Amino acid sequence: NGREEICLWRMELATGAVKPMAYAGPWFWFPGFSVTPDSKSVIYTFVDPNWKNLPQDKQTGGLRKISIDGGEPTDVRTGDEKFPMPQVSPDGKLLGVINAWGQIGIIPMNDLNAAPKYFDTSTAPPDLTQRYFRWAPDSRAIIYIAMPPGNGAELSSGTANLRRLPVDGSTPTNLTSFNDGQSIYSFAYSADGKKLAMARGVT
Repeated sequence: NGREEICLWRMELATGAVKPMAYAGPWFWFPGFSVTPDSKSVIYTFVDPNWKNLPQDKQTGGLRKISIDGGEPTDVRTGDEKFPMPQVSPDGKLLGVINAWGQIGIIPMNDLNAAPKYFDTSTAPPDLTQRYFRWAPDSRAIIYIAMPPGNGAELSSGTANLRRLPVDGSTPTNLTSFNDGQSIYSFAYSADGKKLAMARGVT
């Protein structure tokens, strides 16, 4: 939507036809979305449309839910905390979130106004746009991009690996053991959860 605001759209894979669904927010809050496991609804980031008239620390927002077929969205979480990249777990019980400071956490789907439970992801890239994460297929862990401890502020200043963060609080473990100095930009599991694709390279 121009150069400042982002809207949610739906595309039919068979025809390529696109349909606008809802306003999300300004681009610099990196509005994101996640389709629920039953494919009936979308949970997405929402920032008050009045954001242009407010200082950044006063811009309110939250999470909204809309039918995959469109219609009027409903607020499922409101306040001043914005979650750029919400991800519903495969079992539909938890919502993975990243806050504006780059902390990864979880919220129960049956109480989306609950306080998030945040985890120590200090090895994640400092750049919020690269704090890309996905759920493990069994919904028992969050997978995120990790950099070496003590890494500088640049994403390219070390080798990136994927780390498995159990949501029960047990010890995180590395899924990959690359040591070639390359970054990881994105990744995704196959539909059956048996394979993992990723985009790697050097900036």
